[in-house]
Amino acid sequence: MHATGEWVRGADFDYLLVAEANGTLRLHVLPNQLGLHTLAVKLQTERPILLAGNRISY
Repeated sequence: MHATGEWVRGADFDYLLVAEANGTLRLHVLPNQLGLHTLAVKLQTERPILLAGNRISY
């Protein structure tokens, strides 16, 4: 999952994952039903590679 800034719609709730300029991730959740529900968000990260001259590439 990438922080696309688009709402993901579900039966129990809708959510939006936003990446801010400082690297912070914000998760916005809107419930569609009352009660207790579990939200599992799968995040995918990229492993950087160290190049010559101590440069980082993704």
